[in-house]
Amino acid sequence: MARRTKKNQCVGREVGRCAGRDVHDRVRGDWRGGFSLPELLIVIAIIVILLALLLPSLSKARERARALVCLANLRGHGNAEQMYRATYGEWIVGSPLTTGNYFTKNKQIYWGTRTPKNAPCYNRLASMWDDYATPLRSVTLGASSIAAPDESTGNAEIIRARLVREAMEGAFECPSNDRCDVSAFDTNNFDSSVWKPIKGVSYMTMWTLMRGGQNVIDHLYDYPGVAYDPSQSDETDTQVKRPLTDPAKAYDVGQYSDWDIGVPAQYMPNTKWFRDTTIKVFLADGTRYFDENTRQLDYYPLFRGTKGLWMATPPSSAEYRGSKVIGREYNHAASLSYRHGNNDQINAVFFDGHAGSLQVSGHKVSRSQLPSTCFSGNATDPKYYYPSGSIVNNPAALHMSSLGAGTKLP
Repeated sequence: MARRTKKNQCVGREVGRCAGRDVHDRVRGDWRGGFSLPELLIVIAIIVILLALLLPSLSKARERARALVCLANLRGHGNAEQMYRATYGEWIVGSPLTTGNYFTKNKQIYWGTRTPKNAPCYNRLASMWDDYATPLRSVTLGASSIAAPDESTGNAEIIRARLVREAMEGAFECPSNDRCDVSAFDTNNFDSSVWKPIKGVSYMTMWTLMRGGQNVIDHLYDYPGVAYDPSQSDETDTQVKRPLTDPAKAYDVGQYSDWDIGVPAQYMPNTKWFRDTTIKVFLADGTRYFDENTRQLDYYPLFRGTKGLWMATPPSSAEYRGSKVIGREYNHAASLSYRHGNNDQINAVFFDGHAGSLQVSGHKVSRSQLPSTCFSGNATDPKYYYPSGSIVNNPAALHMSSLGAGTKLP
């Protein structure tokens, strides 16, 4: 092996030093070749701009997806409703005169006409007199899978509270209704430990289709302390009856012919009264029990009430008395009810089973402007929410005020 000379050692040391400088220079050169602070700021600004452009599109895409899920829910309820009607002679589920009739006749009110043939006068699973959801669940899940309230067991209130809660969840919950959590209204008659906060109602029936006409009102009586005998007709009834002492009980289940829109006097909640089921709404997006004074959402655990928990004044109504707007579901609570599209659509399922969207405009106004504001769009057309043959008596009480007095709805 060749002896390493001093000269070679020096050369080697120089080479090492040169190599070290090259490595150092390369490292330092790489660092010097990165982004400067202004360049980083420019890149961040570009990213922020891109996100600002993309996020609205992503938000709209998410809302479209939620709207599609909502429509699928409604179609499912429409199919179940058709199955129910096929079993019960076209009677409509969720009416105080059909599935909720038990609460009607046992809460100091009597429907004084003989029960129509095949009418489902009481569904043992109904939690309230306007409960459509639980009877529909019995169609899809089977009645045996749902525990019914039983007064004899002492736990009827617990079961009823659970049925109400379950009627707000799953397929009965609109995915765009996340803002509508409601708090239970506590009274001396109800246990606050049972009636806890629940999810808000997502899908509403229209009380204009769920209640009868003038003839129902004309045959209502009080039966104080006397059990109701459904086998008795008006002509043969031997029980002591008297006229209604509380007029509110009358329009809980019936409609006067001289109201803003008068339904046929003989109308009963049965689709045989609809000439065209493709234009009659069974369920629609909506919000119930929105307090226009406190701006809070609450609910009442009552067996019966003027509109109950699931019935709404239809979106066609613009009636107001002084500064109080009637129909808070689609007037005062418009921002919560019209929750699809650009907060200008409600989804609805019709009695023929198809589902679609109804549009509204002009509804994004302040609270003080409501009494003098009329909305527009097909969501405000009363033909969707009233029985065929109904007569417009007071066009000024409608958003679609262009309809003339005496107009007959299809």
